[in-house]
Amino acid sequence: MLETFDDISVLGTASSADEGISMVLDKKPDLLFLDISMPGKDGFDLVTELKKAETIPDIIFVTAFDQFAIQAFKVSAFDYLLKPVDIDALEETIERYRVKKSGSNLQSKIDVLIEQISGRKTFSKITVPTRTGVKLFDPEEIVFCEAEGNYTLLTTTNGERSVITHNIGKVEEMLGGNTFFRISRSYLINLNHLAGFDRKSKSLTLLGGDKQMDISVPLKALKKLDMLIK
Repeated sequence: MLETFDDISVLGTASSADEGISMVLDKKPDLLFLDISMPGKDGFDLVTELKKAETIPDIIFVTAFDQFAIQAFKVSAFDYLLKPVDIDALEETIERYRVKKSGSNLQSKIDVLIEQISGRKTFSKITVPTRTGVKLFDPEEIVFCEAEGNYTLLTTTNGERSVITHNIGKVEEMLGGNTFFRISRSYLINLNHLAGFDRKSKSLTLLGGDKQMDISVPLKALKKLDMLIK
């Protein structure tokens, strides 16, 4: 099925986790299609060993068992396909992967375009990939970001929620600066929209336009935020 894609070259196949690890370390592919249930080491064991070797490609799990989906995204899989693989689902996944790979260059291309048009050196918006393409956001209008497995749910001041095909760590890198604060593993908040927090209920309140948004966070996260504000 992959041979039908002109921009994909299959570097090799492996019939076991150990063979797969050796192949990845040798070939250094961009993308790995990986089964989960295998004799001996399973797909998750393979991912763990590649992480230890600090050589890990983007991963698309391909398996007959959908109960592994949540665990797959917890180990930062790019996507998850069920056997038998449907060609339409595969095409959609490949297209999203193309968007992800091109997204890193898209911001600089937009910056150049804006500079050519207006003479400005910078562009205030960030460009992020979504399931169907890309979106541009003004960081000041982003209220908070919530981790959703390997994706991120981004909420803006008008209440719009968008699914971004970057994990929350990548989104944090893109936003940067002191305005955004990683309050927990699951949430990245814009401090400019922080209205307060309550230790008793373990929650904080964010204001986006005329909308109040309350989210629950660990107590230790609130203590970290308290120290930051002081």
